[in-house]
Amino acid sequence: MQRLLARTVPTILVLLLCTSSATAQSAGGAAADPRGTSAPAAVSARDQQDGSLTEANKQLTNPISNVWSLALKQSNYLLNNPHAWNSELQFEPLLPVALTRDWNLVTKPVFKFFDSKPYTNSGGNSERAAGLGDSTLTTVLSPNTSNWLLGLGPTFVLPTASTQQTGDGKWQAGPAAVFGYLSKSWLLAVYPQQWWSFAGQSDRSATNKLQLQYFAHYFVGDGWSIGMSPNILVNWEASSGQRLTFPVGLGFSKVVEVCGVAVKFEIQGEYMAIRPDSSGQEWNIQFQITPRLSKLIQGTLF
Repeated sequence: MQRLLARTVPTILVLLLCTSSATAQSAGGAAADPRGTSAPAAVSARDQQDGSLTEANKQLTNPISNVWSLALKQSNYLLNNPHAWNSELQFEPLLPVALTRDWNLVTKPVFKFFDSKPYTNSGGNSERAAGLGDSTLTTVLSPNTSNWLLGLGPTFVLPTASTQQTGDGKWQAGPAAVFGYLSKSWLLAVYPQQWWSFAGQSDRSATNKLQLQYFAHYFVGDGWSIGMSPNILVNWEASSGQRLTFPVGLGFSKVVEVCGVAVKFEIQGEYMAIRPDSSGQEWNIQFQITPRLSKLIQGTLF
């Protein structure tokens, strides 16, 4: 089932892109200039396209962007105990809505469609569990600013995992925040989320976790960027010296047009410079496809 899902989701995504593009082009055609004149050719078509692709890369990299997007992320972690690969497939929509001219409500659900996780059973033998993982839902209130990235709101973890090994079995909640700066060529930001368990399976351990994603990206031009956006993980319930996972990495991304829709393709490698000895991540190779979509909710709500 999971393999079928992994194959069909990208196909459905491409179909949605082309359908969305056709709808947008149809709407755009109705709003064409009635005078039938073209804009002055002060800037070449090539320069305009390069600038448009770079701006699209900024929008699709910004964690609290004002454009809608749908990210499909494949992560492959090399674990140190057991020494095996953990593969995850996540679907991450970003859905900002303009409340007023000055404030946006940015909602980001994360669905872990497929999680193939190795583990050691009670008999000391290596096995692998595969299924759905837990889901998260984050909503932050963000002011419209020219360069500063600011946001604050609640975040939740929903126990949607289909196996014991791919989820915590707990309902979790806590605060989330975004702080950063976006310039002409750089994006620097941090995105911390803290979760505490408050309900769930009574036979599962309580959770107290921090995930802090940090962003450092340089936009080269022509839709290209170089940088990283890994997740620092802290398990406050673990013993001293086993709580922190601190990754460093490097990635490259390129925005191209697919059926008239801007799509970002990204590859990133990460090394966990600090990690737990007992069951930590060592490496991560990540692939991501993120199309920019037209907003279904236009204008302001208030």
